[in-house]
Amino acid sequence: MFHAPLPLAGHCHVVDFPASQDQNQQQKERPGDDNHFTIYVDEVNLEIVDRQEEDIRAHQEEEERQRLLDEIRAGLRHLVVNLFILGFLRWFLHLRQEL
Repeated sequence: MFHAPLPLAGHCHVVDFPASQDQNQQQKERPGDDNHFTIYVDEVNLEIVDRQEEDIRAHQEEEERQRLLDEIRAGLRHLVVNLFILGFLRWFLHLRQEL
């Protein structure tokens, strides 16, 4: 048997499922319906988990963007240094030709 009321955000809901044999044995000591057990589902907690997963994904995407920006900056630094060295060598060779 399955029973679940309509969900209302922020409230606990009772869901009944058929109990296993072990569950039935444990519940024999207790009075009441020993054919079912109850699970409480809290939608607020499910929403929190979804938000945490979204935050983790957003954080990973931000780390990837930052890594790519760092690689671009490093490449630009190498380019500027190489251009400076080439400019200096060109100036030095031009000076040497004048002598």
